[in-house]
Amino acid sequence: MDCEVMILELWSELLSKILLIYYGPISIGTPPQPFLVDFDTGSSNLFVPSVMCPDTAPGCPHHHKYNHSRSSTYQPNGTTIRLTYGTGNVVATLSKDVVRVDTLNVVGTTFGEATYMSKDFAASSVPIDGLLGMAYPSLAVGGVTPVFNMMVKEGLVAKPVFSFFLSVNFNGTKGGELVLGGSDPSHYTGEFTYVPVSQPLYWQFTLNSINIGSFLTLCQGGCQAIADTGTSLIVGPTSLIAKINDQFGAKYDPQQQLYFIDCDKIGSLPDVIFMIANTQFPLSPKEYIEQNGSICFTVFAPDGFSPLLIMGDPFLRRYYSEFDFGNNRLGFATAVQKEKL
Repeated sequence: MDCEVMILELWSELLSKILLIYYGPISIGTPPQPFLVDFDTGSSNLFVPSVMCPDTAPGCPHHHKYNHSRSSTYQPNGTTIRLTYGTGNVVATLSKDVVRVDTLNVVGTTFGEATYMSKDFAASSVPIDGLLGMAYPSLAVGGVTPVFNMMVKEGLVAKPVFSFFLSVNFNGTKGGELVLGGSDPSHYTGEFTYVPVSQPLYWQFTLNSINIGSFLTLCQGGCQAIADTGTSLIVGPTSLIAKINDQFGAKYDPQQQLYFIDCDKIGSLPDVIFMIANTQFPLSPKEYIEQNGSICFTVFAPDGFSPLLIMGDPFLRRYYSEFDFGNNRLGFATAVQKEKL
C-alpha cells in the first residue's frame, strides 16, 4: 500500500456521568475480529481481551474477545506480560497477527491477549475493549514495537507523525479525530508551537512554568510534563496539585481523590496558564472545572507516584496536538471547537 494520511473518527462517551473517554475501532486477525480501543499516548502496548480471559475475572465479561484459533494469520509468542495503568492492571500473553486500523493492515504486529483485567475495565463503566499505546517503543513492555511504529516501518503512513483532535462533544458521537501520517488544519487555528521531547519514553516535554492568573508562578525553572490522550484529567505530584487547587479554595476529598469547589465561584476564578516553549497556553475556569449538576470539581488531581505532570484530555481538548517521531517533538495549536463548554 502506498503511504498515506489516514483520518480516523473517534467516538466519545461520558465515563461515570462526569468524564469523557475517547476511542475508536480496530480489528485483529483473518477474518477480522472487531475491537474498540483507547488510542493512548501514555502507553506503548496494544492489548485486547482474549477468549482465555474468564468471565470470573472482574474486567473480562461483556467485551469483544480475540480468539486466535479463528485467525489464519495468528502466530504464537507465548511470553506473559503485566501492564499497569492508572485505571487498573492487565495480564496478557503476547501474540502476533495482522492489526487493521481503518484501511491500514499492519502485518505481524505483536500485541497482548489479555487473560486478566482488573475491575476498572468492567464493561459497565468503560466502553472500550482495550488500549492501543502510541508512546515511544522504549516504553513498551516485552520489547514489542508499537502499532504506529510498525506503520512507519512498513511505509503505511506519509510521515512518522500523528495528531489528535478531541471534541468537547458529550453526546457519544463525533468525539474527535486521529490523523495517522500528518495533521488536519480544519481542526486547529494559527501555527503550531513546537517543544522538543525531553525523554523519548512518554511524550515528555518541559513546562517553563505554570501561572495562576497574574499572582502565582509554579514550576519556576521548569518541570516535566507528558501529553497523554488516555488520561481524563490533569494529574500530577501531590504537592504541586495541592498548590494549584489552594488558589481556587478547592477542598480535597480523599475518597474521590478529587478537589471539589463551590460552583458559584467559577465566574471569579483566574485562568491557569501553562508556559510551553515560552508560549502561553491558558485554560479558563470553564475548561478546568467539571460540573455535574450542583457538584463541581477541578480537573487537577493528585498522583502520589509520578513526578510528571500528566497533561490529559482537558488540556488536549483546548489544544490540538501533533506527535512527531521524526523530529522528536510535540506541537500544540488552538483547537477549533464547534461546540462550546
